[in-house]
Amino acid sequence: MKYQRNRENIDLSTPFSKTSSNGKYIIKIKGRPSMGSILNFMIGVKNPLSNDRASKSACLWFNELRLTDFDRTKGWAANANLNLKLSDIGTVSSSLRYTSVGFGSIQQRISERSREEKIQYDASANLNIDKLLPSKWGIKLPLYVSSSTSIITPKYDPLDKDIPLSASIKSFDTKKQQDEYKRLTEERIESKSISLNNVRKERNNPETRADFWDFENFSTGFSYSERT
Repeated sequence: MKYQRNRENIDLSTPFSKTSSNGKYIIKIKGRPSMGSILNFMIGVKNPLSNDRASKSACLWFNELRLTDFDRTKGWAANANLNLKLSDIGTVSSSLRYTSVGFGSIQQRISERSREEKIQYDASANLNIDKLLPSKWGIKLPLYVSSSTSIITPKYDPLDKDIPLSASIKSFDTKKQQDEYKRLTEERIESKSISLNNVRKERNNPETRADFWDFENFSTGFSYSERT
C-alpha cells in the first residue's frame, strides 16, 4: 500500500486509504511508517455509546499474537585473488570479494545473515621503475600504486525500511531516475594512492671519495592519496 502511494506521488501528510482485499475494511496510511521500526504495539477494544445505554458484557481473548518464521533467502559469497610477478620489475596483486543478500557463515543464526549486497575489488602494484633506466645512473625509484572500490547495496530502502529497494526503484518512471536513486541508497567507498618512497641515487664507484654534500647521501619521497 505504501509502495502504491509512493508511485502515485501523493502527499505524505495526506492520509491515503484503500479497501482491503475482502472488502470489509478500510486501511489508511500517513507519513512513512515502517514495520521494521516497530518495537511493541497495543491492542484495544472500542466501546461506543449504545442507544439503550444498557450494560454490556463481553469475553475478550488474545491468544499468543506474535510474528513467526524468518526470511530464509539463500545467499552466496566468493573470493578471487590474482598475484603477478613481473620479473625483477615488481609485483601486481588484485582481489575481488562478493557477498549476496542472505549469506551467512555456518555458526550464524538466520537473523544474523547479510541483508545487503557487498562487492569489493582492489588492485595494487609495487614497481621498481629504476629497472627501466640505465643501471649506470644508479637511480632507485620504488613506486607503489593502489586503488580500491567498495559498493554496499541494501536489500531494503533506507527511507522505507520495510520496502525492498528494488520495489522503490521501480516506482520511478525513467531509467535515469532509477539509477540516480539507486546510487543515493548505495554506500560507495573509493580510494586511490600513489607513492614514491626512498627515491635516491646510489654510488656507482664505492672507491671514490665520499663527502657529506654528495647527492648519494640524500633521499626523498612523495605520496598522494584520496578517499571518497
